[in-house]
Amino acid sequence: FYENLTVEENLNYFSLFYNIPSKTIKKNLSEIINLTNLQDCLGVVAKNLSGGMKRRLDLACALISSPDVLFLDEPLSGLDPIRKSSILFILKKVNSFNRTIVFSTHNLSDVESLCSRIIVIKEGKIIENSSKEELVSKYSFVYRIVIKMSGTSRSLEPFLVYYLKEKGIKMLGSFKMGEELSFFVTEPEAAAESISAFFSGRNASFKWLSMKKPTLSEIFMMLYLEELKNMTKIPVTKSEMDALSSEVRLLRKEFSDDEVFQYLCSLGIDAHVVSETLMKRDADDKRIK
Repeated sequence: FYENLTVEENLNYFSLFYNIPSKTIKKNLSEIINLTNLQDCLGVVAKNLSGGMKRRLDLACALISSPDVLFLDEPLSGLDPIRKSSILFILKKVNSFNRTIVFSTHNLSDVESLCSRIIVIKEGKIIENSSKEELVSKYSFVYRIVIKMSGTSRSLEPFLVYYLKEKGIKMLGSFKMGEELSFFVTEPEAAAESISAFFSGRNASFKWLSMKKPTLSEIFMMLYLEELKNMTKIPVTKSEMDALSSEVRLLRKEFSDDEVFQYLCSLGIDAHVVSETLMKRDADDKRIK
């Protein structure tokens, strides 16, 4: 819409722009105004409207041509719950008139409340195109394990990922949010047992562990995670590596030096830092002996 025109002037302008027959303009606009609830602001200049009313005017202008398919770019972003609810009502009403609505969003709650079909785009490519039910069913074999880490065990997080991988646990991805570390796995019982073994073998603990089927939002997150070998790295600095020297000793008891070296490098730590850390561990071991 044009900000310097009133709501009514904008609607009349777009009616002429789309060559709407003059005999149907009045009826057409009346229906759209009632649908978008713009009756009380027809004489208001568009730039003076609230954010929610501007969004309604956007929709009204888009509906003037009676499109079979309506494309919207994040129509619900930046709205408070009340205004968002009113826009959702309008979109559902439009959809009930057998009109297809295609809209982009990063908010999965919007998708769950409005969409019948979901397209997931990653790096410009469509990686999923299915109904909500089909998408959930497709990943019914996946479980999400969430571990609430304790303060003393947080330094073990990067090694836990490596440990699970070496124990043959198939992971489709992982991510960290606050104190919670999440894994998407196909064998939840085996993963939970390996996690417990990892902590008990190091005299460490975690606050709690949960296991459940992923929600639609969590499936979306999983689709955006890289495969395990390319997953988002948990950053480890040189000072943190010094603090993890005891963990390095435990890893070297279970895995070869080459495996430990490659894993530490995969975390994004400089190879020289890794070498220094391993050599420091060797020197410490010799002094202990």
